[in-house]
Amino acid sequence: MTTLYRELDDKLEAYIKAQPLFFIASAPNDSDGLINISPRGAATLHLLDANTVAYLDLSGGGIESIAHIKENGRLVMMFCGAQGTVLRLHGRARVVERYHAQWSALVSQFASSEGARAIIVLAISRISDHGSRQPILSLADREPRREHAPRVEYSPRAAVLA
Repeated sequence: MTTLYRELDDKLEAYIKAQPLFFIASAPNDSDGLINISPRGAATLHLLDANTVAYLDLSGGGIESIAHIKENGRLVMMFCGAQGTVLRLHGRARVVERYHAQWSALVSQFASSEGARAIIVLAISRISDHGSRQPILSLADREPRREHAPRVEYSPRAAVLA
């Protein structure tokens, strides 16, 4: 069953902060274009207010999401973690690059900006919790490649956001 929220309350904020990673998804306007979904590490995320979040877009991968955001602004973030709940933040995103006036103020919100090529700011228009029959996330022990790139394993158990 899906639950909708008007804004990120304390319970949702705590859930988001407890997740080691999240996913972003974007798509171009062209129906022949590729839909993009990418994992992001928790260290790249910052909650700006009850309806706005930002994450660091790091170099080293493709740049499809930035291209899609510049084209149409559509972005969804998905958190699926240890509690078994899938939380989605839908909205309109914008790209803040190093030469933008807002860069300094935004980048100062993050503990580290190493490797950041842009900051993606999402104005949230829909928050949904899909709490039943979702996989459980658990971290596997391994030497981390980077703080923002943990290895994950899934368990088929289900749980809901309490």
